[in-house]
This record gives sequence, structure tokens and C-alpha cells, in this order.
Amino acid sequence: MGRLSAFLLIAGFFAHIAIAQAGTANHEAHHDHDHPKGIMIEDAQIRATTAQAGATAVYAHIHNHGKIDDKLIGAFVTFAKKTEIHEIVLDGDVMKMRELQGGIALPAGASVTLKNGAEHVMIMGLSEGISLGQSYAITFEFAQAGTLTVEAEAIPLSGKKAKAHNHDHGHDHSGHKH
Repeated sequence: MGRLSAFLLIAGFFAHIAIAQAGTANHEAHHDHDHPKGIMIEDAQIRATTAQAGATAVYAHIHNHGKIDDKLIGAFVTFAKKTEIHEIVLDGDVMKMRELQGGIALPAGASVTLKNGAEHVMIMGLSEGISLGQSYAITFEFAQAGTLTVEAEAIPLSGKKAKAHNHDHGHDHSGHKH
């Protein structure tokens, strides 16, 4: 092997390593749901709305992998006038939604799930409709960790992601008309 061939082989090897490292750094830069202080937000979702709707809700799984207790104290968006952390309470025989004062505790090593029918982020005064399948930036604010912005996928009003329908339910359809 000549000197030029050996040089090109070595240069190609180092170029490959540099590209791989740049790809990893780029991946980490876009992997924005991890916070340096141990907070991780997964599966952030926002309910799709009609253009006339004034409010929607945000759901997510929040994990505190840090060594200190923290608390979710708020959220911010650019497409609405107001956000609040809400809880669902039983008032007599009626379930009611109300603002949760003081935030949601997130002890070190623990997780919390913001979901329909429980604690969630309420977004009010929407300046636009939330389109199914689109992503929207939501900034969560924590007492210790500060802020963390994630992309929330718009899900149907039912609150569940659409799933492919498998028509085979384990019974005979030969007598049915479709």
C-alpha cells in the first residue's frame, strides 16, 4: 500500500469518527426532554381542538432522576394567554377541575403522570386551534431545575393516540355484512 493510500485510509477513518461524534452531538441537542438536573419529560401530548376552542390540556410523564426533591410549578406556551396546573376533585357527587395551588411535588427518584381525569396542565385563551398530529412547544417550570421545553404531539379529543384497527377480533365475520 502506498503512502497516499495509507493517508487516505487514515483520513477517512478519522472523518468517519468526526461525523459519528457530530451525529451524536446533534442527536443530543435535539433530545430536549432531558434536563441537566435530572428531570426527564416523556410522551408529552396536547389535546387537539377546533379553531373556536378556547382551552386544551397537556399530559406527560415527568421523572425526577436527580438527587433532590423538586416541584412542577408552572408551564408556558406562546400560543395562549394563560396556563395553570389543574387537578380533578370530587365536590359532593360532581367531579370538578380546579387550579392546583403550590404545584405538583416531584421527590428525587419519583415520577408523576399528568393525565386526563387527574393532574394536568390546562392551557386557556388559545390564539389558534391545536391541529391533530402537529407538535407544540410546551415549557415546564420546576422549582429547582428551572425550565425545560418539550414538543407535545397533538392527540385526538378522546385523549388517546389513534391506533391502527385490526379487523380480526378472533370471531367469525362470515355472517356479517360490511
